[in-house]
Amino acid sequence: MRTSLIELSLIEQQLSKGEVQIIDGSELSEKIRWQKKAYRLIRLLGRRSLKKELQSIEQNMMNRPEHADFRDRVHQIFSSN
Repeated sequence: MRTSLIELSLIEQQLSKGEVQIIDGSELSEKIRWQKKAYRLIRLLGRRSLKKELQSIEQNMMNRPEHADFRDRVHQIFSSN
C-alpha cells in the first residue's frame, strides 16, 4: 500500500512539471504514460459533457416560448450592427 502511494506521488510530481522525463523501459515510466492518457481522456469527456450541457441550455433558451423576451434581446444585439 505504501509503495503504491509513493509511486502515485512520483507520477503526479512528474505530470505536474509539464515536461515528463521518462526513463525508457521502466515500469514507472509506463505508469506515467497511462496516467497522462487517463487525464487526457478525462478532460475530453469533461469538454464533451460541458458542450452537451451548453447546447441543451441554448436550445431551451432559444426555443421555449417563455424565453421569447431573452431571444428577442439576443437577436436585437446581433442584428443592430
